[in-house]
Amino acid sequence: MYQSNITILNFPEWYRIEKETKKTIDRLYSIKDLSSYLKNPDEYIRRLAIMRINELNLKDSIDVLREVHDDHLESQRNREHAAWTIKSIAQKWDMDFFINSKLLQKFTGSEKYPELQSVTVVDSLPNVNFRFSSRLVSPSVNNEADNTKYIEEIKFDTAFPLREWYTLCTTEIATQLKNAAVTLPNAILKKTGRHLLNIAYLIFIKLPLIILGFMSKAFSGRANKNSLSEEVYYRKAHIRKKSSVRLFVKNCIIKLLYIIIYPLRLVLRHRVFTALVFLSVYLMLTYTTPGRILTYRYFEVDLRVVQSDVFKTAKELTAYAWDDIREITGLYRDVQLQSASEDLPNQHMLQNDLSFRVTARSGLNLRDKPDSVKGRPIDSLAYNTIVTYLSQSQKDTNGKLWYMVQVPGGKTGWVYGGWLEAAGGE
Repeated sequence: MYQSNITILNFPEWYRIEKETKKTIDRLYSIKDLSSYLKNPDEYIRRLAIMRINELNLKDSIDVLREVHDDHLESQRNREHAAWTIKSIAQKWDMDFFINSKLLQKFTGSEKYPELQSVTVVDSLPNVNFRFSSRLVSPSVNNEADNTKYIEEIKFDTAFPLREWYTLCTTEIATQLKNAAVTLPNAILKKTGRHLLNIAYLIFIKLPLIILGFMSKAFSGRANKNSLSEEVYYRKAHIRKKSSVRLFVKNCIIKLLYIIIYPLRLVLRHRVFTALVFLSVYLMLTYTTPGRILTYRYFEVDLRVVQSDVFKTAKELTAYAWDDIREITGLYRDVQLQSASEDLPNQHMLQNDLSFRVTARSGLNLRDKPDSVKGRPIDSLAYNTIVTYLSQSQKDTNGKLWYMVQVPGGKTGWVYGGWLEAAGGE
């Protein structure tokens, strides 16, 4: 029965603590303030901090969330929430990263929080039994005046959430297709590896043995054919036999070379089709997310980065070659000598007052160290921000060049040179 004297303030102690902590966490807006709650001994408070980070989509919280994701002592639910938050932030800010994790492959970043919660309803009430003291429908045989018919209509509410069911099915199918695309090469190698070994055994072991057996039979059948009565006839037979052996070995070598060079002949015969196949494979491995994941997983190489490095190197080599050609031909030697004497007093000034413009559309982090992993973000620079170069540059462990700059607010730090362009000292 309904009880009207329920006091809503009589909550348990743990619920009141989490309620007050959630109010405090909702007033925080930086990862520096929220990181202390991620180290709280209560796993539910840590989950509240993760959900707050997901709500704010903090760009500089990837490293902290990766620590939660990689901590095997953390609860499975919190690790899943951390992986989901990393995916959401990466989708929000269009960030590319390569982390081999089953939890990250489980999410796409577009899920909502209610979709992650599995609700289980347990009915602890007893079964409903109906007992009637009298018959529901009285017979109308004995009552001639009463011709009323009793009709009971029973309606069942069978509302089915078709839209939610369709969304869940499509999401699960897409996840399974992505997982199958990643695990497909391993499955193909596992299934075809045994057949490849059999083919190699037939080509390199069985086939030479068959050829040697055939040769031995051919030679043994002809051993006693010629007569040894005359020396001249013996010499002619020996020369003829030797020439036949050479011809047989020559034919075997030619056939073996034909088998080995057949793929090259096939490629040369269908040049256009082969070029289109290689081009499509290259575009798939370079500009699609599954292709980049496959190349990074099996070869630890990002073809897009390699392509940009090749273009930059080719551009620099072309510029150097063009300058050498112009110097050799003497097109601007006199002009260069005249400008060199005029610019000598201003070189030190230009070097100290050189300015750069930020070209990253999504912004650029100002770090305390020239490293994207070890360097802690100090500030975030917006697109087209003008910074001043402080005559210091350094390369990190990956060979990337970093510059020491000063931002308009007065802060100094390191930025990656790949997202800067010269502003001409403006």
